[in-house]
Amino acid sequence: MGSCIAHLKREKNSSLAELVINPLMIADEDLYKCEVTYLEAKEHCALLQSIRLNTFGKYIVLFVV
Repeated sequence: MGSCIAHLKREKNSSLAELVINPLMIADEDLYKCEVTYLEAKEHCALLQSIRLNTFGKYIVLFVV
């Protein structure tokens, strides 16, 4: 098995952030949460973001002789 690298990708002066998992494995399926903190909390800004990652893969049938 190879190693998995996960890192947060964010551009300067942008409100967008991405969690990059490479390579993505079936075992990475889970609920991921990100708690956002602000210097000034605003009513329209969600402080907790979450996403359910579902992974799908092809099954391969192996015959052992």
